[in-house]
Amino acid sequence: MRLVRAAGKARTALRMRATRARALRETDVFVLSFPKSGRTWLTVMVGKALCLQYGCSEEHIPQTLLLTKLIKAERDPRIKITGFGHDRSSTDHALDYRAMFSDKREFGDKGVILLVRDPRDVAVSFYFQVTRRENVFTGSLSEFLRDETLGIRKILAFNKNWYERRNVPRRFQLFTYEEMHENPRRVLSTTLEIMGVTDVPEEIVAQAVEFASFANMRELESRDAFGAASMRPGDPSDPESFKVRRGEIGGYRKYLSADDIASLGRELTGGIVPKLQAALVAAREGIRVDVGLTSVVA
Repeated sequence: MRLVRAAGKARTALRMRATRARALRETDVFVLSFPKSGRTWLTVMVGKALCLQYGCSEEHIPQTLLLTKLIKAERDPRIKITGFGHDRSSTDHALDYRAMFSDKREFGDKGVILLVRDPRDVAVSFYFQVTRRENVFTGSLSEFLRDETLGIRKILAFNKNWYERRNVPRRFQLFTYEEMHENPRRVLSTTLEIMGVTDVPEEIVAQAVEFASFANMRELESRDAFGAASMRPGDPSDPESFKVRRGEIGGYRKYLSADDIASLGRELTGGIVPKLQAALVAAREGIRVDVGLTSVVA
C-alpha cells in the first residue's frame, strides 16, 4: 500500500513539474504575490478591461492566462501571454520560511509584476484563508503569526527573496496593495501596458476599476458569478471565509493583541529587509518611499 501511495505521489509531482515547465515556456509576464496581497483584485480589473477592450466573454475574467492566449490567437498578436500566481514556495504550506526558493533565474526572460502589502494585514488575512477556506491550520491567530511554515517570517522571506533578485527578470514592476487603493486606475493602466495592451480608452479603465470594487466583487462571490471554486466563500454564512474578505488597509489592528502588534513591529523593523518593510508600512500611511523597486533591463 505504501509503495502504491508513493508511486501515486511521484506521478503527481511529475505532472505538476511538467505543467509548471509548460507554463514557464508559454508565459511572457507573471503577476506574482504572497497570498492575500491583492492578486485577485488586480486579476478582476485586468480581466474586465481585456473583455471590454477585445469583446471577449466575461466568463473568462478570472482566467488571465486563457484570456490572453485567446486574444493573442484571435484578436491581437501583440498581447503578451500573462499569468497570475503566487510563486511556488509561498503556497507550499509545509515549507519552512528558511527553505523558500530564492533562485529566480527561471524568470530571467520574463516580465514580473510583484504585488506586496503591509505584512501585518497579509498575516491576518492569510490566517483566515488557511483556517476558514483551506482548513490546514487549527491554532490561534497568535500561534499562526509565529508559525515558521505559515506565519509572518514566511511573508517577510518572500519579500526578501524578490527584493534581492528584482534585477533578474527582463522587466520588474512593484505595486503595493495600498497604492492600488490610492490609484487603481494607474496600477491597472501600467499593468496593461506591461502586458502589451496599449491605447486602452480611459472609460474602459474606469469601468474595469468600478467592476472590481469591493462591493461588486463581494456580490459576485456571493452568487458564484464566475463558477470557480477559488472564487467561492468557504462558508457563505461566515464573512471571514470569503475570498474577498474585507479589503481594508490597517485592518490587522482589529484582530491582534497589543503584544502581537509589538512583536510584528520588531520583525518589520529589525528583521528581513527592513528598508522594504518600512516602505510598505509607509505606503499604508500614504507616504511614498523610493526603494528602487522598479527596473527595466533591455
